[in-house]
Amino acid sequence: MKKLSVLTLMFVFLFAAGAYARHHGYRMHNWWENEEMTKSVGLSEEQLTELKKIDESYKEKFGKLDEDIKKLHMELRALMNDPKSGDKDLTAKHNEMMSKKHEKMTLQFEKKLKMRGVLKPDQIVKLGDIKQQKKMERKQQMDCPYKEGKECPNKESKEGSS
Repeated sequence: MKKLSVLTLMFVFLFAAGAYARHHGYRMHNWWENEEMTKSVGLSEEQLTELKKIDESYKEKFGKLDEDIKKLHMELRALMNDPKSGDKDLTAKHNEMMSKKHEKMTLQFEKKLKMRGVLKPDQIVKLGDIKQQKKMERKQQMDCPYKEGKECPNKESKEGSS
């Protein structure tokens, strides 16, 4: 019963964290679909077309891997809830799931490399700068103790007044 409670709590937490990230614009992986970003980076129409083509070529692969990972995760959960399952069975299923996750991460990296190959050196630098700036803005929002809609006081002026 205790294992079930812990697993349920873990899934609720993971779901909430994912929903929070999506709600707060954390997902930057499709940056080429953001018109402001493409203008800032200085993408040509040809580059944009090529990036979309690369993205499209990976969708089926990612879909299959996501299905496999979800299935393995459900199988692992079932094994965890079965008192007859041994540590060897659990470890084997866990390793199988982690192998699929590693395969997905490798595929994501491969896709990023192909997309990076479409960009000019100055565009790579611009994109990196923009992503870093967005990351810092997200961090500042997360560090702000106030609710959404209210402005967070400037931390520098707060620190300087002490």
